[in-house]
Amino acid sequence: MPVLEKDIEKAIVKKAKALGCLALKINGLGQRSWPDRLFIRPDGQVIWIEVKRPGGVLSEGQKAMIDELKLHNQIVYICYSIDEAMLALKYSRCTP
Repeated sequence: MPVLEKDIEKAIVKKAKALGCLALKINGLGQRSWPDRLFIRPDGQVIWIEVKRPGGVLSEGQKAMIDELKLHNQIVYICYSIDEAMLALKYSRCTP
């Protein structure tokens, strides 16, 4: 049975909260294609994560939104596993 994105995302959120991060779901705000989660670390750093199952691909809308966020100096990761997301949350620095 293949791993579902929602299961990966749920596990990431649980682990991120254990690290003291806020884990916010961004649903629309009048626009589609936002990354799945906005994390705010205890040190105040903001990190966006788009969760994909292994082998998953970004839609054109997701690519455009991620590019737009990066133009605004936001840190955005596309993560294909729980471990990948945890590395991003633990070791990311303020360099998009």
